[in-house]
Amino acid sequence: MTSQGTDIDLGKEDDAVDAQNNTTLQRSSSPGKIGKRKKKRRKNRNKNRSPANSEQDILQDQQDNQSESQEIYNEDSEYTYNGELLMHTYHTLPPSSQKFWNRRYELFSRYDEGIYLSAELWYSVTPESIAKYIAQLFVKILPPDAEYGLDVCCGGGGNMIQFANFFDSVGGIEINGTNLYCAQHNTEVYGVQDKTWTLRADWREITQLKDNKEVNYDWIPQSVRDARKDVPPNRIFDFVFSSPPWGGTGYDRSEFNLYAMQPFNITELLKTMTQYTDNIGLFLPKSSSLMQLSLATKEVYGDYKKCRAVYINSKGRCVALLALFGDTFTARFDELDDISEEALLGSAKGSTNQGEVNNVDGVGESTEKGSEISEDERGSDIAISSSDEIESVIGE
Repeated sequence: MTSQGTDIDLGKEDDAVDAQNNTTLQRSSSPGKIGKRKKKRRKNRNKNRSPANSEQDILQDQQDNQSESQEIYNEDSEYTYNGELLMHTYHTLPPSSQKFWNRRYELFSRYDEGIYLSAELWYSVTPESIAKYIAQLFVKILPPDAEYGLDVCCGGGGNMIQFANFFDSVGGIEINGTNLYCAQHNTEVYGVQDKTWTLRADWREITQLKDNKEVNYDWIPQSVRDARKDVPPNRIFDFVFSSPPWGGTGYDRSEFNLYAMQPFNITELLKTMTQYTDNIGLFLPKSSSLMQLSLATKEVYGDYKKCRAVYINSKGRCVALLALFGDTFTARFDELDDISEEALLGSAKGSTNQGEVNNVDGVGESTEKGSEISEDERGSDIAISSSDEIESVIGE
């Protein structure tokens, strides 16, 4: 089993040392200061510019932009992990990630306050508006005394941060050390670090049964185990959430095969999670097969159990699917189908979205108004959410 979190030794100065990887993190000029220097240089050049040498000036600008990009990379290496820059300007982003630059405030509204993102996180983090919607939804469909949650494959902490705004203790499991380092730092930016804990680990490894066939709880912090000693061990968490890897930007958008999902398929993921809770939420591609969700529900939860598939749409098109498993999730969701979206989310702390819910042939459809952000496969503000009820009997 891997060790919990990533050990970072912060000194009195601006340097930090990652004890696990023997990596030194050095602070230098912020992107804002670098931008001011660039602006000043351009202003000085423009003063001396004349129409006669415009072509020469354009060539000089191109050369200066290239040198400035290199300067930014060198100076903005204040926050790197294992050699990867985590705090960017547009010019320091890898070419494959530059197309996501305009989404930075959609991913994290506090991006300018020092958010860390690895190259992978630019396309895999759940946008903040969606993460907030999911967290508020969980608040309403879980019992009032629910306090303990877990985010498996927590990535850069987008979902974990929003859960921590509503629940007292939220853990994050992540196998990628760079992503976990980003998540730990991002919780500090949002001020929820005292309500979160992280563990760098392989979910498959830590959930394997012990030699005596007992479930492994050793990886869970002792403080959580002590606080939950009066509840059944298989309910140590009030909920477990995961946005598992979809396969990068090239995943199958026509029909996503949940049984071929890597690094673990749908049934393996559900079976390991039910060792620690009955309430599970999975954030999946919109093209996920409802029939496969039905079959997986039957395999893991038994005949006639339900899965609630919540489609998250934006500007008239679906962008993702939230699958909810467990009697508490599905039963409570049924009770909420006929109430207004304002009653569903409006009373949750920090909620700003309001709308109406119409129950049509068993499908609840809600309309919300929020800040508009660009339409992307995983990066749109919630405009509409609808839900379908799936019974495991369908798969018989």
